Amino acid sequence: MGQDVRYCPNCDDPYMKDQYCDHVTCLNCQKQFCYFCMADYTPIQIHGTSRHRRDCRNYVPNPHQ
Repeated sequence: MGQDVRYCPNCDDPYMKDQYCDHVTCLNCQKQFCYFCMADYTPIQIHGTSRHRRDCRNYVPNPHQ
């Protein structure tokens, strides 16, 4: 297999990343989060990439803050 198995931050169910997207939806509890920083995707969808954790490769500071 060789794939990186991680666990949902909400229900601890195992999951594997889709090869094309860093946006993960847990199949068990439907929680949406970033594969890399585990940030909740609701604030990211509303406010943009500045809501990723600062050490995440998807984080981009909000120029208006």
